Amino acid sequence: MKNILKLLTCLQLCGTAWLYGLSSEIDKFIKLDGRVRVENYDDMWLQVSIPFRTIAHPDAVSAQGRTNRDPDKVFNDEFLDGLKIRTTLCFRNEFKRKAMKGSRTDPSFFEYFSADVEFLALKVENVTKRARFLFPKAIAEKNDFGAYPEQQMLGYVLEFSRNGQVFEVSESILFDKYDAEEVLEKFRQEALSKSSENNGILLPGHLISFDLLAGLGPVVLD
Repeated sequence: MKNILKLLTCLQLCGTAWLYGLSSEIDKFIKLDGRVRVENYDDMWLQVSIPFRTIAHPDAVSAQGRTNRDPDKVFNDEFLDGLKIRTTLCFRNEFKRKAMKGSRTDPSFFEYFSADVEFLALKVENVTKRARFLFPKAIAEKNDFGAYPEQQMLGYVLEFSRNGQVFEVSESILFDKYDAEEVLEKFRQEALSKSSENNGILLPGHLISFDLLAGLGPVVLD
């Protein structure tokens, strides 16, 4: 009996340590800094703004970045290279829903739009930066997103990654008023799988105006 109790205690401590280690990675390098906003940009576009902060360089585990004798391994830990931000939005198509007298919770009226941007050199500093994407107003009007499109946005999935490493970021998934992990994970899978149906609609803002890169630096141009 004592051995069983010791084993359970050990497992509990290991589990706690594992969870603590996992949670310690959340927001360690990148964190959101406010809510995702959808607002007017001009007569043609809606602007989607993603506020975030760069907290630390993931390669700066030791002080070897500037002093390493291998030229291929020397890096400037004041700049983060290759950070990719992928944004996937979910809107309700109100035109179709009203035409079919459907329920507002019917997922067959949900539509997903995705785009990404990759930064060549992003300053590592704990100040607010904003990645901006543009959505065509004509599409929003066709789908009847209404006078306040942000209210028709049911949720989003944000992914911050670099060289295949995905950074854990709090509130990177939002879906209506749900907060259960299994619901959010299912929403994430739906968003990523179905957004390809609307490729090219949501665009990185710099494709329309380089002014939208203010404070961010150069990007990868496809």
